[in-house]
Amino acid sequence: PSMSLQLQLPDGRRLRYRVTGGEVIDTRLGSQLPARDGQASLELVTCFPFNALRAGGPLRYIVRAEPGPSFTAKAAALESTHFGVPAL
Repeated sequence: PSMSLQLQLPDGRRLRYRVTGGEVIDTRLGSQLPARDGQASLELVTCFPFNALRAGGPLRYIVRAEPGPSFTAKAAALESTHFGVPAL
């Protein structure tokens, strides 16, 4: 079974996502994130390892997710602009 998550927007609406994968990357090796292909998606990034004694190391844990069944076209348009800030 796949894992899902919900993202709550400032106006209280919730968007559902289905987790599609996760990985650890080393930021010293340059950009390892895939280019966005226009599809709505969510990437959560945090420091790794989780139990590190010092923050700010080079490793990052990334969780990737795609829209779940309740994701609407309006929400997709909002997501593609990073919630009001145009994507680079």
